[in-house]
Amino acid sequence: MRVRERSMTIQFLTITILSVVTYSSLKLTPLIYGKKSVESNIIFPIVYALQGCANGCVFMFMNEEINDDIMKKIFKNNNVHPAEGENPMPLEVPQLMI
Repeated sequence: MRVRERSMTIQFLTITILSVVTYSSLKLTPLIYGKKSVESNIIFPIVYALQGCANGCVFMFMNEEINDDIMKKIFKNNNVHPAEGENPMPLEVPQLMI
């Protein structure tokens, strides 16, 4: 399998697992806690919101094209090494504060 196909498979598997967990929380919490229980009305919205956030994170960080674009935009002005002709920052000797 090529790397891209493997990455797509992992994305699909992750999203599928999250969807199954969300759907099962919708169907199982009323059976476990009862329909009038507060827990059955709180657990599903929390799991649903977490799945929505996780979907975005999975596609943002596991998709190589999107990940490269995001990293380029985030670290666009990050200069780790000085440009040619510039002096590097002087190293400071740590001082003990006694």
